[in-house]
Amino acid sequence: MALYFGHEKLSVPHIVRIPVNGGAPFDPDLSFEVSLDIQQSGGTAPKAKIQLYNVPDLSDDSLLTAYSQIVQTNAADIVSSSFGGAELFYTAAYNGGTDFTDILRMYETIFKQGNAQGITFVASSGDSGGLGAVTPDYLNSPPSPAAHFIPGVEHPAVSPHVTGVGGTN
Repeated sequence: MALYFGHEKLSVPHIVRIPVNGGAPFDPDLSFEVSLDIQQSGGTAPKAKIQLYNVPDLSDDSLLTAYSQIVQTNAADIVSSSFGGAELFYTAAYNGGTDFTDILRMYETIFKQGNAQGITFVASSGDSGGLGAVTPDYLNSPPSPAAHFIPGVEHPAVSPHVTGVGGTN
């Protein structure tokens, strides 16, 4: 961070690392996107205090814990998440007949409460140009010849309590 912000002739933002469920160790490859996110946030708000919630993985358990912690402490004005997954993947068609959309409702409760407290949530709209989902037969091994990408909205950007931003293809 010091090298990047020094090159841009900006002061290094105050970065507070908050481990969630033990956090994840630094990995130059896996931590690359986090670095980009901090550079973007710190570059647009040079004197901001950036709280990095370090989750061990992108499981629903880790993310729900992090979002809950953010809302409970109520110490952030803006929460930016640069990941997502198709909301269709929570439906029964993608889970052997078991519906997991109740997990999406748990996220909604947290986001709604955060909004009521004045927290703005923003999230990546996805990297697939609106084709963030695949047909269920794509998950077969090997994938069915009929398998294909389909239009889909990525969670958490799909939430009415989250602003979807960015997106590339």
